[in-house]
Amino acid sequence: MDTGVYDYGLTFLAHSTNQDQRTNLDLTSTASLSFPEEGFSVGFDIKLRNELYTYGYVVRVIADDSSCFDFISYLLYSRFNMVLTDKDRVVKNTEIVDSVKIVADKWIHVDLLFTREGIHIVADGIKAEIAHSLDSFKDIKIYFGGSKHPRFFSTDVPPMTIRNITLADSHGKALYQWDLAAHDKDEIFDNIKNRKAFVRNGVWEIDKHTKWAAMSSLIVQGPNPQVAYDDAGGRFFIVGESQLFIYDVKSNHIDSITYKGHSFIGASSQVIYDAKRNRLLSYTPDLKDLNIYDFSRQSWTLDTSVVIDTRQHHNRIINRKRDELIVFGGYGNHRYNSQLNRIKLEKSEGWTTTSLDSCIYPRYLSAMGQESDDELLIMGGYGNQSGKQEESPGNFYDLYRLDLQTGKCNKLWEFVNDREHFTFGNSMIVDTLSNSVYALTYNNDRYNTLIYLSRFDIRTKQPVQEVMSDSITYNFLDIHSYCDMFLHKETSSIYAVVLQEKEPGESKVEFYKLAFPPLSKEDILPHQTTGTTLLVLIAAGVFVFICLLGGALWLLRKKKKDTGVIATLADESEENPVKLEVKERKFSSVLLLGGFQVFDKQGCNITGDFTPTLKQLFLFLLLNSVKNEKGTTSQCLDETFWFDMSKSSASNNRNVNIRKLRLIIDKIGDISILNKNGYWYLHLGKEIICDYQEVMKLLNQVKAKNAITDKKVINEIISLASAGALLPNVSAEWIDEYKSAYYVLLTEILLSMVNHPDIQADSRLLLRISDVILLVDNIDEDAIRTKCKVLYQMGQKGLSKQCFDKFCVEYERLLNAKPDFSYDDIINSL
Repeated sequence: MDTGVYDYGLTFLAHSTNQDQRTNLDLTSTASLSFPEEGFSVGFDIKLRNELYTYGYVVRVIADDSSCFDFISYLLYSRFNMVLTDKDRVVKNTEIVDSVKIVADKWIHVDLLFTREGIHIVADGIKAEIAHSLDSFKDIKIYFGGSKHPRFFSTDVPPMTIRNITLADSHGKALYQWDLAAHDKDEIFDNIKNRKAFVRNGVWEIDKHTKWAAMSSLIVQGPNPQVAYDDAGGRFFIVGESQLFIYDVKSNHIDSITYKGHSFIGASSQVIYDAKRNRLLSYTPDLKDLNIYDFSRQSWTLDTSVVIDTRQHHNRIINRKRDELIVFGGYGNHRYNSQLNRIKLEKSEGWTTTSLDSCIYPRYLSAMGQESDDELLIMGGYGNQSGKQEESPGNFYDLYRLDLQTGKCNKLWEFVNDREHFTFGNSMIVDTLSNSVYALTYNNDRYNTLIYLSRFDIRTKQPVQEVMSDSITYNFLDIHSYCDMFLHKETSSIYAVVLQEKEPGESKVEFYKLAFPPLSKEDILPHQTTGTTLLVLIAAGVFVFICLLGGALWLLRKKKKDTGVIATLADESEENPVKLEVKERKFSSVLLLGGFQVFDKQGCNITGDFTPTLKQLFLFLLLNSVKNEKGTTSQCLDETFWFDMSKSSASNNRNVNIRKLRLIIDKIGDISILNKNGYWYLHLGKEIICDYQEVMKLLNQVKAKNAITDKKVINEIISLASAGALLPNVSAEWIDEYKSAYYVLLTEILLSMVNHPDIQADSRLLLRISDVILLVDNIDEDAIRTKCKVLYQMGQKGLSKQCFDKFCVEYERLLNAKPDFSYDDIINSL
């Protein structure tokens, strides 16, 4: 994810909440870290915020569970404290105090360098040093905010936001990087090695790009309150029956003014803000003159009320270059409208009217935005070709470009929506840099609906709706409801207003905020892929390994006649060909064991083409297809991936993502997504290699035929399974059952082999079997017993004991208890 244009980082809940709700970031939740003897560094960005209590532990670095370095913030005194503790004794306490640099709401970069001689601290260029260091760098634990460490426990969390954490060696080479942007629930992965960190009670700044934040609301008296906005100044104007309400988005404050006169009374916003002259305009193309609100006099031009009902839910915009108000479309008196009305604002001489019937059918509930000084974009709506309400109106899903200089109108695209109907909020945000338009969308065929922010490409041959945000509850009652939005560039946020009539003559107005540019929920899921450098090293290593192995096999075949021992080794190598298949697997391959990897027909690694959502959708279809051969239903897909959306939005997201997925998997080869008898199914052709599909086929074959002594099948299973665990870097609730089923079946089959007399006579095969079992379950007691026995009998007694000691460490770490058998128990059972 390119974080350059997004707010990101982890915000910590501090003393304003109780201890159970405060934030903790644990970089070593899975295992402690080990660094070279020369040392290591911890770098990060921190932004402090003012609260009643500002004291707390920014980061704790703990070595060997006995010595601890604390970096402590105290914003009240513009101070950072650095405390080194060794075995409950404070070795050193030093501080940095700077009221100019250590301030609230400012990003400060901090570097902590740990060497054998001492600890060096740099905070925004200010330096400090401790002439002592941690006991060792082999067992390091790192906590930000709260700490659950049994010895160095703390709930003193400072009010702060952290981002861009980097752990590096003493030469500055990055070893781990957590930018704290893309995340999965309470987990986040570093960008280099996919190391998982755990977060408790964190507030992700990136989520502000996916979730509408409810900011404020008010009740307005009178029929059909009018809405206008000032996108430069960041203000909404709500015109009620006798009061003007002004909502300032930056201060989140609402002011009210009692005014004189009357605005035009009409549904769906007949008011707009003229920024050039700082005034509100109440308008209707049915009347020549504008009705103007003067802020200094707090009065409208019109003394008596006038009801307008001909242009409901129309579009309007002020073109600043031409200094004119432009109005399009609308509904009234049982007719839809396709007129474009324009009026000059400096010296108004009345409205000019142009009919767009020949290009754009009459409609209302459409969205309009300005693409450039000379061009408008108009999207969607509800209406029909004749404009007559009685002649089968319907929803439009199209986009037009209107040239204000030439009057030329072009249709850019149109698509057929065969799912639930939706229509649009009044305004459109046009982002030419990303070739995108954004609009509020909702179902217009029901009262209880939801508003989503949707994105559409401007230049595309396959237009689709992409839902970008969570929802806002909306009661659509046609002319008695209204929604609109604007982009405030100063705060880089979209602000939406939702107006709904709750009682006759009384409306509730709500304001919402979403960070720009918006992201979908899928966009912020982590890409659990290794870094480019690591991939290059792995590829190089595989290449060298293949070359060496090929050379070794050539020599073995050459010497086969000279020695029986070498001949036996050569036979074993030929019987277990998995190493030789590495190169072949890189063509039209889908690999799930040891990590998710996909190679196309040319052998190129296209794993990075899968976004988090597409990857999970692909895996869900694949695992279901392998498991039961008929696939899964649309309902099951929607409930798994889009459970928090309405039926129509979930269906739309499903179809959009399946369309995208088909484009990617087409590169792999003979693999396709089919829908048969209501089931989605992933078909893999004969030339497609899928290691998971192969190993499951072999395991089921062994189970069905009870072929536990077939060494060829056993070696094939071991060769496949030894690649690693099933999708170790994919975390999702739905995938657990597939992982569990695979591990249970694999372990059951392999353990049944271990106890067979024919297999027990083959020490090398027993070792390989136990290694595979421990690979998927590193605390399996039967497997460790077998491995230790075999190694001991082969004369490798030291290695046997080391394996058991490692098993005990993992056993105690995971279960918080010691195994109920000892190494002597294993050896004595021989």
